[in-house]
This record gives sequence, structure tokens and C-alpha cells, in this order.
Amino acid sequence: MFNSEECDKQEKEQNLAQLYQLQLQEAHSTIHQLEEEVSQLRDGITLQVARLQVQNTQLQKDLSDSRKDYCAVKRELTQQTVKNSNLEKKIELMQLCMDLQPGANLGMMNHHPQPSTSGLNNDVRSGQPYQPSHFWAHPTHPNVNPAAEGGDYTLEYM
Repeated sequence: MFNSEECDKQEKEQNLAQLYQLQLQEAHSTIHQLEEEVSQLRDGITLQVARLQVQNTQLQKDLSDSRKDYCAVKRELTQQTVKNSNLEKKIELMQLCMDLQPGANLGMMNHHPQPSTSGLNNDVRSGQPYQPSHFWAHPTHPNVNPAAEGGDYTLEYM
């Protein structure tokens, strides 16, 4: 009897050893598969990081170019604003010069003005004080119709 119990005991131990060996092989196989999957995921992440770095570099370059373009446009706008302001001032000066000429408010071109007996601020023909006329609208100008709204100015000529 002793032999048969020992044989049964040895057989059970061998079966357990084989079972443990199979489980160990499956565990190694699973570990190997997981390591391959991790390796593939790392490669994918590395590739995505490289793509994102290239994309980031391109976006940084585009941003820099856009900033340069913005500065150039802003500089051009400033130059045009100054130019427009200068032209407006030239027009105002020309208008003032025209208004200061005798006969300008009557629409005449008097190349030989007659002398005034009462001073420079009087109109020779009417005897009335000289009042300059303006031909463009300005929101604060007294000759602008105050009833006009929305930037649609109506001029009143003197």
C-alpha cells in the first residue's frame, strides 16, 4: 500500500509541476505580448510627438510671419493715416487761403482787389465783415446742419 500512496503522491506532484509549468509559459507568453504592445505604443507615441513637434515648429514660424505681417500692415496704416492727415491739413490750408482772398465768398475770382477803407476784415463790395466759407463737412464746424445724423452731414453755404 505504501508504494501506491507514494506513486499517487508523486503523480499529483508531477501533475502540479506540469500545471505550474504551463501557467508559467502562458505568463511568459502574455508578458512577451504585452512588451510588444508597449513597444508599438511607444513607437506610435514617439511618431506622434515628432509630428507634433514639426507641426509646432511650423505654427511658430507662421505666427512669427503673421506678427511681421501685422507690424508691416500697422506701419503702413500709420503712414497712410499721417499722409491722410497731412492732406486734410493741406486742404484746410488751401480753403483758408481761398477764403482769405477778396471775393472768394461770392464765388468771384478777383485778381485785382480794390482797396478797403475800413480794414482787412471787411468785404469791399458789401461793406460787411468778412466771413469765410467752407466746402466740406466737419462735425464740429458751425456751417454743418446740426439736424443731420449718422454721419450724413448736410452743408450750409454762406
